[in-house]
Amino acid sequence: MAMLLLSTTADKEQLKAQRRTIVLALLISLLLHVVVLSFTLHRPGKDETLLTVSLLEPPSSSKRQIVSPSKAPESAISPNTERLSDKNTLAEKESIKRGLPSEGQPTPPSKAVPETKPQPQKQPKETQPIKQATPAKPSLKLSDQRVLSTVGSLPVPSETGKPKTMQEKINEVVRSQQTELAKPFRKSGSQGAFFGQDGVPDHLPDIPDGDITMLNAKAFKFAVFVQRVAYRVFGEFRQRSWESLPASEILRTRGSVTVMATLNPKGELIKAEMLDSSQSKAFDTVLIGAANAGAWDHNPPPGAAAEDGNIHFLFKAKTWVRRSPDGVREQRWILLGTALL
Repeated sequence: MAMLLLSTTADKEQLKAQRRTIVLALLISLLLHVVVLSFTLHRPGKDETLLTVSLLEPPSSSKRQIVSPSKAPESAISPNTERLSDKNTLAEKESIKRGLPSEGQPTPPSKAVPETKPQPQKQPKETQPIKQATPAKPSLKLSDQRVLSTVGSLPVPSETGKPKTMQEKINEVVRSQQTELAKPFRKSGSQGAFFGQDGVPDHLPDIPDGDITMLNAKAFKFAVFVQRVAYRVFGEFRQRSWESLPASEILRTRGSVTVMATLNPKGELIKAEMLDSSQSKAFDTVLIGAANAGAWDHNPPPGAAAEDGNIHFLFKAKTWVRRSPDGVREQRWILLGTALL
């Protein structure tokens, strides 16, 4: 029994010694960790220097005077002035002429060496007859009564200077070769054109097989009005069985057919008559019918009327026919010349 108690006491002492050893080791380890961490965290670093920044104002620029001050004495301020200045000065004398780039006298031109020329022999001067002084003609004014007596002695203008009569205007258009020398047909895909004297045609997209042209200056003057009427007559021309005419009938035509359409001042058609035939009755009939149906306008300009107060149109038409490039179909062409008398 005594042996058992001694062994138990020895075991307890041994356990206490082991516990003390473990606690001491833990304390030493904890102390070492604390020392290492303290050195790591509190490592001496570089000294940080603070920079002091001060804002300095830029030095004020000295005012440079480009032009020297005027030496002229100051004058009184004008009450009705538009622009003000620091000083009121007056230029008493201008030393540089206007328009010259700089003052100073120009350099004298270099003297050229004179060439020795043979002197011609002196001829005796002819005695000129003394002209007698002619009395000055008094100037005439519109209010002077002598104007009529002076103007009345002027020659009467010849017949060529008189204005053209209606028949002369008609003959001039009928004899015109503008439609006879025209070239028919255009490239495929292009549009019709309304040709005037300005050389720039107005394109007409609704006319695939013809052109319209003006034949005199008055038609060009009222181009908008003439274009309306001519475009309408051209449309009637194409709708009146022109395409159904046989090719032999078109080839029978010789020249152009001319039709005169007379409108009253309101633009209503009075009559349409043929003046010149194309030697094809069928083609002439088509143009007469087109003029009867399309020669009118709701708003004619006042200046388009002739001396008799009516409006006179001349329509001069010419047609062509040919085989198409494929050799199967045929192509037709119309040229409608329009004149305003």
